[in-house]
Amino acid sequence: MKCFSTMPERVLVALASHVIPYHVCEGDVLYQPGDIGREAYIVRQGIDGAECEIIISQDHHADVRVTNGEMIGVNALQFGAADVVRNNTATVTAEGDLMLIPRWA
Repeated sequence: MKCFSTMPERVLVALASHVIPYHVCEGDVLYQPGDIGREAYIVRQGIDGAECEIIISQDHHADVRVTNGEMIGVNALQFGAADVVRNNTATVTAEGDLMLIPRWA
């Protein structure tokens, strides 16, 4: 996956032990403005080889399309940071499988 291409192996090994498989359906809302961000998501794949797709939308900004191999919500993983309050909406527009990465305590 392209989001891991520059990560050192030791980071990948540590990360792998925390990843949680997460299935999403069309119409699911992963987060919306005001939610506290405690996880990031990696879009793994869609159903039967199709792309899984998530649209990130925010008032007064163009929507962003996120598909297989991309990561969203990464600000929630910042170490030592206060809780991150989401300022946009992430809506699933094509069913698929994600990898949920919880914020490490």
